Amino acid sequence: MIKNRVVVLGDAAPAIEIKPAPYDQAQLWLPKRTHSSTYEWLEIFMTQDAYRQINTHAQSTLDMEVGGMLVGQTCYTPIGLPYIIIEAPMAARYVKHGPTHLTFTSDTLSDALNRIDDQYPDKQIVGWYHTHPGLSVFMSPVDVWLHTNFFKEPWQVALVIDPIYRQGGFFRYTEDRPGHIETQTPGGFRELMEPGSDSVVRWKNMAAATEGWYHQKVYGI
Repeated sequence: MIKNRVVVLGDAAPAIEIKPAPYDQAQLWLPKRTHSSTYEWLEIFMTQDAYRQINTHAQSTLDMEVGGMLVGQTCYTPIGLPYIIIEAPMAARYVKHGPTHLTFTSDTLSDALNRIDDQYPDKQIVGWYHTHPGLSVFMSPVDVWLHTNFFKEPWQVALVIDPIYRQGGFFRYTEDRPGHIETQTPGGFRELMEPGSDSVVRWKNMAAATEGWYHQKVYGI
């Protein structure tokens, strides 16, 4: 049941839309290391503008971890499949961070909800992002603790970026083990294309995949 923007704060969420997912407007990206049979129960769409803004923030500080909230929509397709659309990042304030860690404080979360009410009143916090400069893409024990305590909804995701090695990827809760999140192998996403635009994705650990290839590998069709 989709209820909250950030569960720990108990804030009421906007109504959840039921609408077709924008597959025909998106480019699928999958990790090169696992560019084989895969299935993601939760589809992630990210706008090109959100991708650019997130990476600009990631590149802004290479000697400390930085991060923030992922703002967008949570939806269901007409047949009941969940997906999210990441539309904008919101850089986190009042964090505790260093070269190898980033932690949100109660002030971080309160500030985030105040800002989303002011700037994005019809949107939700669909997850969070942070950087691992020069460390590669994974979820540390601290990251897992933060995610499972502050982003408890099954559709809330974690995005990890290594701005030095130009890598990135998403971590989702597993469908068959509620509250469990993959820690070592990031998942892919769908780049929501602007009309007439070329791809802006530059993460070296991701590869573009065709929809036909994806369905053949996953479903055998």
